[in-house]
This record gives sequence, C-alpha cells and structure tokens, in this order.
Amino acid sequence: VEGEGEGDGPFATVARELGMVDALATSLLREVGKLPSLAFNLGVEMNIAALLARMEASFPLAYNLEEVRRHGERIDGKLRSFEEEAHGVAGEPFNLRSWKELGAVLYDKLGAPQLASRTSRNQNPRSTDE
Repeated sequence: VEGEGEGDGPFATVARELGMVDALATSLLREVGKLPSLAFNLGVEMNIAALLARMEASFPLAYNLEEVRRHGERIDGKLRSFEEEAHGVAGEPFNLRSWKELGAVLYDKLGAPQLASRTSRNQNPRSTDE
C-alpha cells in the first residue's frame, strides 16, 4: 500500500498471523504426538476408513434424491397427522416437543398415571421420557 512502511500493510499483518498459526499448529502437533494412544487410534481409524472405502466400492449404495424427498414429505405428513390426532385427544393444540406442555396434557388434563422414568436418572413422576 502506498505511503506505508515495509511490513505495515494488510499483507504483512496476514503474514504475521499465518506465522503465529503455523507456530501454534507445530507446537500442538508435537504435544499431541506425545499422547500414547494417538498412534493406536490413528491406526484404527485409518484401517476403518480403508475398510469403509472397500465396502463402498464393493457394494455401492445408489439413491434417488427425488424419492428421498418424496419419502420425507410422506413422513412429514404422517407426523402432522399424529400431531393433529394428539391435539384432538387433548381438546386443544399444544407443543408436543415441550415436555412441560406434554406433561400438563398427559397428567393434568388426561389423568395419566405418574410413574418414575425407567430410562433416565430423572425420578420425576411426571416423566415424559417413555
């Protein structure tokens, strides 16, 4: 840039920052390389990557993007239908993704039995985990 001293322009700033990033990356790679499990994990990961590549080459999976989109639309339609059915049972719309609203409908409005969750550490008898 005209009028600026050598090493003061935007390219010099970028060069300095890249130098710092390079030094940091070199230092971090040196430290990570000292981890005893790194070589083992890299070996396992590389073997799995090679295996997956061979599997993909041997058994290619073809898909029709348009069919995937149509299938997604069918699933969305069924989910909307289930949501409308749940709203009908509750007698009002509510957010099925909200554990508070779902709990209020299940336990307060519909009188569902309150059982402790079997799938989480949450021992709230108004669990919506099931």
